[in-house]
Amino acid sequence: ISLFCESNVKLPIRWRKRGRIISTNDRYNILEYNDGRASVLRIDPLLSLRDEDTFSCILEDAVTGRFEEASAYVTVLTPDVLPAGFPTVSQHPKAKEVEKGHQAILACTASGNP
Repeated sequence: ISLFCESNVKLPIRWRKRGRIISTNDRYNILEYNDGRASVLRIDPLLSLRDEDTFSCILEDAVTGRFEEASAYVTVLTPDVLPAGFPTVSQHPKAKEVEKGHQAILACTASGNP
């Protein structure tokens, strides 16, 4: 899963889970882009019990002490409780070898509603 945070000002962006600062590790990867005005928190692999929680991105102005925070609750669905119509991949792409600079087409089949 990827969570995105964007700002119209350049301030440090930090991520929190349950109020604790998240650092990059083997499951959490934090990347900045857009000249430091945006950040993405990538969680991989997503673990149902461990990752079902509130995640927040925080922008804090160290000079004024003011901060802004945006939060999202992540619900992790296990395969046995997926809602009807949930997208599924019925044919996964197969591994291919390709020379550098050439194109490769990876085919897969997915279905779901909507």
